[in-house]
Amino acid sequence: MSAMSCRRYIGFLLFIFCFLLFNSCNKEKIDFTHDYRKVNSEASASRIINLVAYTQVVANNDTLTNPQENGIPTDYFQQTGKLEGMWQIPKGIFDENGRADFVVSGNIPGPDGSGVTYHPQAAFSVTKFGETPTDYYTINPGGGNGQPWIVPVERSATPASKPDYFKIRVVNLSKAVDPLAIMSTTGPLEDLAGSVTLTYADGTPVSPRTSGVSIAQRASEYIELPYGTYQFKLLTADGRQISATVQGEDVGMTLMDPLTSSIPVAQVWVPTYLTNAPIRAYQPGGIYTIVVSPFRFMYGVGLFAWSAYQNQFKVIEDTPSPVNTRYGRVQVANALPGTAVSFRINRKSAGSALSFGEVSDYEVVEAGQYQVEAEARVGNVLVQLEHSLMAGHNHTIWLWRDQDGQPQLTVEQNDLSGVAYSTNVPAWDFANLDEDDASLRRYDPDMMFGTRFLNLSPNEPYVSFTVNNGADPRGIIDFLDEGTMGKYIVIHGDEARYNLSPGFVPNEFPYMWYRLDVGLSFDLIAYRSEPGIKPGVWIREVPALSSFAFVKNPLLYWQTGRPAPTFESGIYTVALIGRTGDVPDDQKARTMIVKHNK
Repeated sequence: MSAMSCRRYIGFLLFIFCFLLFNSCNKEKIDFTHDYRKVNSEASASRIINLVAYTQVVANNDTLTNPQENGIPTDYFQQTGKLEGMWQIPKGIFDENGRADFVVSGNIPGPDGSGVTYHPQAAFSVTKFGETPTDYYTINPGGGNGQPWIVPVERSATPASKPDYFKIRVVNLSKAVDPLAIMSTTGPLEDLAGSVTLTYADGTPVSPRTSGVSIAQRASEYIELPYGTYQFKLLTADGRQISATVQGEDVGMTLMDPLTSSIPVAQVWVPTYLTNAPIRAYQPGGIYTIVVSPFRFMYGVGLFAWSAYQNQFKVIEDTPSPVNTRYGRVQVANALPGTAVSFRINRKSAGSALSFGEVSDYEVVEAGQYQVEAEARVGNVLVQLEHSLMAGHNHTIWLWRDQDGQPQLTVEQNDLSGVAYSTNVPAWDFANLDEDDASLRRYDPDMMFGTRFLNLSPNEPYVSFTVNNGADPRGIIDFLDEGTMGKYIVIHGDEARYNLSPGFVPNEFPYMWYRLDVGLSFDLIAYRSEPGIKPGVWIREVPALSSFAFVKNPLLYWQTGRPAPTFESGIYTVALIGRTGDVPDDQKARTMIVKHNK
């Protein structure tokens, strides 16, 4: 073979070698890719309800989560690759015998607030393909005793017997928690382990079946209630209130006074005696569990904050809340002086012989047109009204007498969502300021205190409301709720509280939102005003309305040896009703409070 031929032959061999090497490298790269498309697996009826910071899941010796802290999704955890608050166990995980053995783990913050974490593992098994609706609650493993790390609790998947009702129960997973590692500014951690009772916002027990639920009993029966907006509370056997863990946007609500489990005054740690309890809508056909268990919180030590664990409660949806496309709620209020009035909504009694200044309970009505009738006595209809109602909406119908002496029915459309809008967004997300859906401007806490104002006094052409001695609350930062994460809410305009004409219902940013972490008392005062002059002249025959009037049942606090807070959270209307001047006592003007959540 010539030298030229030899070189060509060697070149050919090198070409073949490089070609094979190149293709083998390409194949090797393909082998290292991974398809993270969601596994096609039907969900079982069993769930993990993660009440602590577990992030990792191993099932039948197969790691389902991403052990790295890079947020890359996995087949079964498509968002962050981690176990988060709730996970519906897929049927595809079970073996041929219908069994899945789980181990959950994660870096759990230590109970002493030192910043040290530990790495516990909790094991449990699910059988029969998870066909029995069951929740496997993870319990904080440190900081006390009295509960296993994983607690299975069967749940209902059958809605209430009435289509406009919801179901709710209590699950008591409280336990004895360790005392504070460092004493708080106000005192030691109170003991909240033991039996609990579900109550309405004023402390009235909801039902004997959800009262005195012990740790041994664990889960109460479900009860059925009309759908609506409620502020449920949990009380210990001796009447002390258990705080809710944070569920909305108010990250500052993780602060809690250990001695009273109430919200502390910002930076100085003095307790307000106002306990965190979420105000939320419970939808028709919904099924809910209120579970109490140890959760982490922050407390004050001098100028600093420390962390610990305490029994707190959380609202869990046992089934995804259905969208309400069928029902709304209507109540009636009697602002007609000197007359007891009975009302009918769609020809059904909705308040029998309501006295001046009284309000009825809510009636659930079908969305669409509804009719309200006000009757002074049988057969004597004073006035009637037809109005439309959209599903999920909430109306209060006010009966009052206008400037001509004629009875009127005025519709107030209430916003019980608590959603406000911010004037700015955090600097770290400024690039998204102009999002079309305004999501970054929404401030949506789960506990709030808001009031709106009405003038239903026929002989006062213009009325204004102020705090204390004529002060405009918009200039007092101690009153206004600032929101969180750098958000400041859009403050109401003049028309929401100044120069209110009789029967006018403001609708553009009508609520004044108050801060919850101040513990300040105040008065709301009605002024006789006119356009261009505000606030005007104090209407002296109308007593000032103290903030303590927003505490419906002070005994709820006094019975535990604690003072009542300066106000209670909720969504309220404050209306001036009656007549000023020289009139009989039963017609004299005064302020009336209606609390729209129960």
